[in-house]
Amino acid sequence: RSAGLPQEVAVAVEEADALAAAGSPHAPAARLAAAKLALETNAPPAVALALAERAALALRNTQTTADRDAAVELLTQVLKDAAASEETASAHLLLASLFADRFDGRPSPESHRALTEVLTEHRTRFAAFPSAAAATWRLARHEEVREQRSQALPLYRALLNDPARGPAAAAGLARSYEGILRWLGEEERRATAAGEATLALARRLQQGERRAAAIAELTPLALDSLDARPNEARPNERAPLLAATRAELQLRTARVLLEGGTPELGPLPADLAAADRLLTAVRTTAERQGAADRA
Repeated sequence: RSAGLPQEVAVAVEEADALAAAGSPHAPAARLAAAKLALETNAPPAVALALAERAALALRNTQTTADRDAAVELLTQVLKDAAASEETASAHLLLASLFADRFDGRPSPESHRALTEVLTEHRTRFAAFPSAAAATWRLARHEEVREQRSQALPLYRALLNDPARGPAAAAGLARSYEGILRWLGEEERRATAAGEATLALARRLQQGERRAAAIAELTPLALDSLDARPNEARPNERAPLLAATRAELQLRTARVLLEGGTPELGPLPADLAAADRLLTAVRTTAERQGAADRA
């Protein structure tokens, strides 16, 4: 009440807090009611947003479709005309998480479209906030998991300079390129087996173009990763994850390099040399991690 809440909203919040403290299964519904009441009584926007976010988190944790749908509806209403801020960015990213839950539970063209729309909106609406990178990462992973790797490529590319996600984005870029090349190879073999010579040739040419693009983009990233320090100024617990992420980039890039060139001559000497450096680094990382695990 000291925050200027209408009395009925303050009472509803206190009741919801008491139910939550008691571990009552009715607490999420009470939080939802308090947040809706705040909206209906024109509570200060910051207060309404905070109550809506708390309610959405509580409803999400119940793991029921109806409650998650209620949380989506509530946050959508609160965020509709809200000014961009750290708080609204956080709430909007929670809304994206709820759409992701909906897609995971009920995959469909509609739930995919809703998720991509909210993540794309976040990247634009909150471009000045750190959460924009998180939205880009989620969208890239979503497209990769759906095997829409050509859609994932520019998203991972946009994160290469991000301090937190750069190494993982580079590995995602390599995975996406490898997946595209593997699919094109499978399509070429299928077309050949079916006697579709024109289609087989088209797929082979596409492979060559995509492989050249992959080598041009991945090789500098992978070679630069060789200069990264094993123990850089980051939390110690992240060092093994960073090393594994860089090793993934190096290994996948080496495979792309070794499968390049022409059928007659094989990979170019420069590509073979780069692949050898990368595979040596991967082996060193594996040996170092093995020694750490045994220590």
